Amino acid sequence: MTELKSIKREDVVGIEAKHITHVNSKNGKDDLHVVKEVIHLKDGTRIPRLRKIENYKRPFWVTQKGRQNHTDKKDFEYVRNLDRYMCTQRELNNEIQRKINGFVSPGWVSPRQVARSPYLYGIDVTSVNCLKYDYRKAYPDLISPNTVAGGDIETNVYEAGMDGEIICMSVTFKDRAYIAYLKKWVSDIEDVKGETFKEIQNIPEVKALFEGRGIQLEVEVVETPANVVIECIRRLHQWKPDFFSFWNMDFDMSKIIACLDYYGIDKAEVFSDPSLPPHYKHFHYKQDLGSNVSVSGVNKTKDPSDQWHWVTAPASFQCIDAMSTYRLTRLAGGKAPSYGLDYILSVELAVDESKELKSEDDLKSLLKELDRITSKRPGSYPYYFTSDPKNDTVQLMHVDDDEDGNPIYEEQILHKWEPVEELVWGENCSVGLRARFTLDYGKLKFPEADHKVGVDWHREMQTKHKIKYGVYNLVDSIRLEQLDEQIDDLASNITLYSKYSDYRNFNSNPRRLCVDMHFWYLNRPDPCVMASSSDEQVSELDQWCISASGWIKIV
Repeated sequence: MTELKSIKREDVVGIEAKHITHVNSKNGKDDLHVVKEVIHLKDGTRIPRLRKIENYKRPFWVTQKGRQNHTDKKDFEYVRNLDRYMCTQRELNNEIQRKINGFVSPGWVSPRQVARSPYLYGIDVTSVNCLKYDYRKAYPDLISPNTVAGGDIETNVYEAGMDGEIICMSVTFKDRAYIAYLKKWVSDIEDVKGETFKEIQNIPEVKALFEGRGIQLEVEVVETPANVVIECIRRLHQWKPDFFSFWNMDFDMSKIIACLDYYGIDKAEVFSDPSLPPHYKHFHYKQDLGSNVSVSGVNKTKDPSDQWHWVTAPASFQCIDAMSTYRLTRLAGGKAPSYGLDYILSVELAVDESKELKSEDDLKSLLKELDRITSKRPGSYPYYFTSDPKNDTVQLMHVDDDEDGNPIYEEQILHKWEPVEELVWGENCSVGLRARFTLDYGKLKFPEADHKVGVDWHREMQTKHKIKYGVYNLVDSIRLEQLDEQIDDLASNITLYSKYSDYRNFNSNPRRLCVDMHFWYLNRPDPCVMASSSDEQVSELDQWCISASGWIKIV
């Protein structure tokens, strides 16, 4: 990696902000914005770094004294009619009270209570929004793909009373991978590291995956579940990805938090970047509610894919739930039948191509398509098949009913596919046959445990096939990387959809629109600022509005 000290200013194209975390100091009244930056050089090099901005000041606006002559809030006001003030995000509440009321109320008063004033503007955006806007305004064309690491934990299901104990965890990032085994779990295996590498070589799909992606694997056996977590997070601080993704993050993060709490370890020390001073290290996990109440008072359960959990910790990487991101970026398309990782991998990554062979050129065309796909996805392992039309069978499929309710059937030809080691013209491929290849990017399957399902499968693997289970865990982490390389949810979509918004609010379309509108108003030819929303969103005139429910009765 290029050293920051060796970079010349004239070689820099610009600086991009990947994500920003705001934290308050544990001492005094200071605050800090930790910015994950990427420095873009003219030669195309991109250098990640962490920048600390202390006491960054953001604006807010108050109606000029001579114009404070209305009692209702306006939608917006022209900048020329406002006074602009600057303060830190931490001091925002007190500064608003000073400018609006002339004093700071004793005790804590929420910003939304202060925002009841019809003369306050611009506080619906945060300092993070303002700082992201500053970066985008300075370098509007610098939007590069985000880098994504994958991670997964496995918990104890083989011992009674130990459910939830972390027995292994892996993290992967491009050509690097790390797995930590709990010593107690693998104490009966003499050479855990050697057996892990051996197992990778023994499983063709995994061998191809590691060799194709050039993965350098580090294996360790550690004393406690807390050490499992700490060592994995330590690797992420070293690698500096933009995002650290889980699938169904609440499962993993809840277990990680419980583990660190049990051992009395400060989560802020583990997740915050090591370069930060102690008074700025911070950790908070906001667990989304499992249900919400509609306007009409109906309590609705939220599917895990609809929940948006969030980790606030100042680091070079942002923990994120790839499952919820997948759901949120596809709301318009409706709900998927399942949000299990294996199902989504099959939908987005699995490949199944076949062709009737009329000449050798048809086989060449099929294999060329295979080369095209595998060149885009290093580490793919193809399975080959051939089929002879003489062995085909016909099955009637019920497709519809006619007007009289009689079933309509269509014939479906079922090919009998025979597996082969490779497709070779003149040996197992010739005119009249069909050739096929498949690429499977799902979770690892093991014949030894095919007779088990659910938790019984995990129990079987944890007791009789421990190293294979560790490899299974590693592949799950890599699959998260491969999935995002295909669909670009974390690499680019989340950035494009969020614009100036904080990723923590990615699940709230109204909040994202509010932030967009704020900066749109500011950039009008005659600049304006949006009014601030308060905790009192009702008016006495609302009683005359017709409810959205009961329209059939009214009609």
